[in-house]
Amino acid sequence: MMTPPPNYARQLLIVGLWLGLVYGFAEAAEFCLLGLVPGALSWRNGNSTRILWVAPIVYGIVGATLALVVCGLAIVVRRVDWTKVFVFVALVGGTYLGARLQGQIFAPWASLLLALGIGIQLTRLFVRRREQVLSAMRRTLLPLAGLVVLVAIGELAVTAALERRALASLPAAGAGPNILILVADTLRADHVSAYGYPRPTTPRIDRLAAEGQMFLDAYSASSWTLPAHASLFTGRRVHEHHAGREGHPYLDRVFPTLAEVLGRAGYASAGFVANTFWCGRQTGLDRGFIHYEDFYTKVGDALARTVLGRMMAYEVLPRAGFVDIPGRNSAADINDRVLRWIDSLGDRPFFVFANYMDVHGPYIPPPSHEGRFGGTRLDRRWGNAIELGALDETTSVPEPAVLRSWIDRYDESLSYLDEQVGRLLDELARRGVLDRTIVVFTADHGESFGEHNFIYHGHSLYQEQIRIPLIVRFPPQVPAGERDPRPVALEQIPRLLTGLAGLTDTSFPARSLVGGAPRNGEDVAVSEVTRRRGVPARWPTASGGLRSLQTEQWQLIVNDAGSAELYDLRMDPAQANNVAGDIRYADVLTMLQRRLALEARNPTPQTRRD
Repeated sequence: MMTPPPNYARQLLIVGLWLGLVYGFAEAAEFCLLGLVPGALSWRNGNSTRILWVAPIVYGIVGATLALVVCGLAIVVRRVDWTKVFVFVALVGGTYLGARLQGQIFAPWASLLLALGIGIQLTRLFVRRREQVLSAMRRTLLPLAGLVVLVAIGELAVTAALERRALASLPAAGAGPNILILVADTLRADHVSAYGYPRPTTPRIDRLAAEGQMFLDAYSASSWTLPAHASLFTGRRVHEHHAGREGHPYLDRVFPTLAEVLGRAGYASAGFVANTFWCGRQTGLDRGFIHYEDFYTKVGDALARTVLGRMMAYEVLPRAGFVDIPGRNSAADINDRVLRWIDSLGDRPFFVFANYMDVHGPYIPPPSHEGRFGGTRLDRRWGNAIELGALDETTSVPEPAVLRSWIDRYDESLSYLDEQVGRLLDELARRGVLDRTIVVFTADHGESFGEHNFIYHGHSLYQEQIRIPLIVRFPPQVPAGERDPRPVALEQIPRLLTGLAGLTDTSFPARSLVGGAPRNGEDVAVSEVTRRRGVPARWPTASGGLRSLQTEQWQLIVNDAGSAELYDLRMDPAQANNVAGDIRYADVLTMLQRRLALEARNPTPQTRRD
């Protein structure tokens, strides 16, 4: 019977810590290298240089914990070479995680086969040179731990220094107003009280609308987050910037962003992101911002930046009932960070972009608002996963009771967000800066709750997915209580902001929203969504991309194959009756098809000079 030596626990602990630290550095290096390739890191695996010290700490703790577990097994089962077993398991596990980091290069089964092959060969090498390897581990463990500390201090110091340098290098700013863009991710307009929703979901947003201008017919450039935000930042339509197209999950550097343009005018800019999936820096949306908070703002998010943490968070813990996004920032979290950053600026004008994710799935209102509209947690098949709205071939519309619960909890989450928007505005007023700030409240897209037999977003261009709220408050120039019925688009916001701020930069060609009366039906809004793989075969984007043209009365939707849908929204606001095949509307259909073809072929229309 084998008896573990007296220092066996210490030896295993050293092995576990050493392997964990080394693998953590290796995974961090892989992340950083992939981060140099646009689009290589996307969806759940976005990251930043902070991984360089977070990953070694996480895996060092994991390695040490597993070593202690193996020590316990060695006491109970003594006929096994547990050091060899531990090394083999660690090597296989590390190789598997490394192969799964990007998520698309290797399938799970291929990653496992690769890990087993590498693990077997390296374990054989360890057994042949056990003493030399263990001696090297003992000698280098403390230097490795010290390196983690140095990397952490260096990364934090360099990040802060670069931000200070960027702020100091800004040109002198004029006396322009501050700019604040609040984006409620996944907020459809018809659930905002001011837009006619019967539930009192948004009293503070309604007050904001009363103090400024509300655009009654505002539309997103797309029906999902990345292309919509890209249009918001560049003032360009989807067919121009291409962000979100297949194989292009990022905003490239072709067009200047709002943060870059405002930076040239002396504005200090900061972004605060709750939707790290499609607004994180891996998407390129951070371009031009001096300060950008997306990853590592909470422990849960930090852990999920590692491959092991991500697998635990999205594949294991939901089965135990943990169905919220790990480390999701609430509106209160975003507000606290916004205010802290603004307070650090002094008198320089600021541009702040705040992305809220409270009404995005999973719909989980805080306890203070849970049940306000009757929302309940249902025991259902959706409960063993984090319900992000991700689509696959099996996605289907749930039973009516589930849909009702989703809507209730969505509205409760919106009620919480509304409260927090009010809190932020109150704090800005208390600081004396609100009336010197252009405030824009909007959304990136909406959400389907069974309409047209769809759920979630990003796969169609019906009203529930693209009609969004748009409210602008700026007392010096924007009249209080004004209601604009024109169809307007998200990509017009940059031109609106630079115009209100008195800037002459011509980077944003879309027509301005300021001071324009309806122009006899001339105004239109264009929305686009490209083909998306992995959605149910009958859903619109499964077979190709979609384009939509919106007038005050009509909506035309055309797919890549050329077939069309036409809806008279005055007579049929629910879009239940497609009249594209009705001969009575042939002239309308032809006119709108020609206009859409022109809009989709040309760059964003230049500002008119009437």
